[in-house]
Amino acid sequence: MQRWKRHLLLILCVVAGMSLTGCSKFDAEEFVQAYLDLRFQGESDNAARLNKDKTRSELLEDYEAWVFAFDEVYITGEMDMDDQLLKNYLNLTKEIFSSMRYHVAGAKTEDGIYEVTVEVTEADLFSRYVSKIQEVSEDLMTAYQNGEYEGTDDEINEQLQAEYVFLAYYMLEDAYNEMEYGDAKTVTIHVEKDDDGEYQVREDDISQMLVKMFGLDKTQN
Repeated sequence: MQRWKRHLLLILCVVAGMSLTGCSKFDAEEFVQAYLDLRFQGESDNAARLNKDKTRSELLEDYEAWVFAFDEVYITGEMDMDDQLLKNYLNLTKEIFSSMRYHVAGAKTEDGIYEVTVEVTEADLFSRYVSKIQEVSEDLMTAYQNGEYEGTDDEINEQLQAEYVFLAYYMLEDAYNEMEYGDAKTVTIHVEKDDDGEYQVREDDISQMLVKMFGLDKTQN
């Protein structure tokens, strides 16, 4: 859990915040809805309609980068894998994101800062996933101790890592298929102008949304 918390903002900084403008009157709820739909659904229509700085293609590139960064921090780390397995991980993560439940439920403003209420439904994906990969790690360690791997220390380490990252994909898939939704949580997303006068979402609010959405505060790592 501590490792994940340290990297939350790192993930969010990989994709620059969108500058969603273009309306005669700024609509903070519409802004946040478009922002979240791009991040979690890969839906770029509203973001492209409102965005003054990026094309639809560029926004979708941001979405792909967001998915990749999330995988690297939460799931695969820096382990090597072939292109097909990496693609499988990315596609599965997109499915997971698209199944997340959130609802923009109102906004208020004070001193030029908008506070947008978002209701999210907690999913137990990561508690299931962590439990499953712990079992995989224990099984691999037992196999190693029983002499089931041959070669130099470096060669055995490569074998273990390759097998782990392969099996972890199926554990993630199982955790997703078994995933259950829990309690509704409320998150406040702040929207304010940056130095250029463009509206931006506070990224640390999105990190808190991830914590509540995936129940990361209940997961020890």
